[in-house]
Amino acid sequence: MSPQTSTSEPSPVAFGRRQVHGSPRVLQYELNVAGSGVGDLVSSVGGWLFDRAMAGWNVRVALTEPGEDAALRILGVKTVEVKGLWQSMAGGPEHVAMTLIATDRFDADDDVRLRGLTALRAGASTLAFWGAGGPGQLGGQVHRAQYRLSAAARAFKAHALTAAGRAAEPVDPVETIFRCGHASRVMDTDLVPY
Repeated sequence: MSPQTSTSEPSPVAFGRRQVHGSPRVLQYELNVAGSGVGDLVSSVGGWLFDRAMAGWNVRVALTEPGEDAALRILGVKTVEVKGLWQSMAGGPEHVAMTLIATDRFDADDDVRLRGLTALRAGASTLAFWGAGGPGQLGGQVHRAQYRLSAAARAFKAHALTAAGRAAEPVDPVETIFRCGHASRVMDTDLVPY
């Protein structure tokens, strides 16, 4: 017997994998921030916002006293009107959202308070605050936490403070945030309760 060669064309092998059409769904992190002025925001939570932005979060800030946007651009955040916050809360399971509100703004602005509480009640967002303390209206639901800034956050916060006209202000390596609701969530595991 002599070896025989096949003259037939090789047939393609069909694998059982489904092809994905369109763009794949990607988990998106969103941080909505409502505050009063640029200086207070940068001084109080600028390092945390920078670290979130550098980690890929879409950080949007709405201020009642718009100031020098350069300080916010240094931190990697985008300024919007209040109506630009909470846009993708109903974006489905691929959207993870957190809301951060200055305590004085929460107490004074009915619209911001209503939007923040609505997002919290709907389970669409974790609610956090910065300022002298958490809002009194929420009572025992508010827990104090600390965030330790990365070295990059401290450096960028120092530049942002200069741009905001607060160059002489020292950069504390820790920022204080008040969380409302769940004591521990995947989104804020970097916040240490104390």
